[in-house]
Amino acid sequence: MKLLLRIVGVIVLLGIFVSVYVISTSWSVQRATREGFTGNVQEIGQTGGFHLLRDIAWEELDSVYRVKIITQMNRPSMLEDIATPPVRAVQSPVNDPIKALYLTMYDTSRQDDAGENVFNGQSVIEINRGPIRNIEISKQETANDQSPVIFIHLTKGVLYRLQTDPDDPGVIWVDILK
Repeated sequence: MKLLLRIVGVIVLLGIFVSVYVISTSWSVQRATREGFTGNVQEIGQTGGFHLLRDIAWEELDSVYRVKIITQMNRPSMLEDIATPPVRAVQSPVNDPIKALYLTMYDTSRQDDAGENVFNGQSVIEINRGPIRNIEISKQETANDQSPVIFIHLTKGVLYRLQTDPDDPGVIWVDILK
């Protein structure tokens, strides 16, 4: 009888150990996939160069929707740290009825020095996948303010991460968790 109780006790302890192990590993994987994601203001890039906004694209990955903002330096530069234009991302307040992620691109334009439009993409990209409704580029670019604003219209508040493509610092990624 004592032997039977010991065997049952060992099986119960083993079951508890396996359960705790499975739960803790799944939490750590989930925590790792959320690294760098926030709903707060994020900024990347360096001032010092002038950039051209070439295109905007998006793709659906395993755990995120990725918006790609493709830029290029207006002139060649020896300084690699200015290859990424300054970008500031702000999410609309929680109580705001319009849910959006606002990306302000500083030192960036859709037109070159000659006034030619170099932007190859669409001004409005309909997505309607997950929390993203569409992506819209502002049309308010004047001689004084050459900072296009990109609106990512959302269905709800999101966690997002702003970063550059490691292979091309002129490509900015906005990863939005699914």
